[in-house]
Amino acid sequence: MPRFLFWNLNRRDLTRYVRYLAHEHEIDVLILAESGSTATQLLLALNSETSDYQFAPGVCTHLLFFTRFDSSLLTLTV
Repeated sequence: MPRFLFWNLNRRDLTRYVRYLAHEHEIDVLILAESGSTATQLLLALNSETSDYQFAPGVCTHLLFFTRFDSSLLTLTV
């Protein structure tokens, strides 16, 4: 069963904690709201030891989506 994590970061840079939680709990779909880090910074952190995660661009600039699945499987519509 896939594991999801949603976290509103409230514009704080919590990259280190996001990375830890994602790996420790084997999160498959990670959704971050109001991140204080860019998608690139988070993706580099998530993949610092492995290349498990992909960024899946969405339609809302306040939400960032990362997945261990093929990112094309997450198609977001309005």
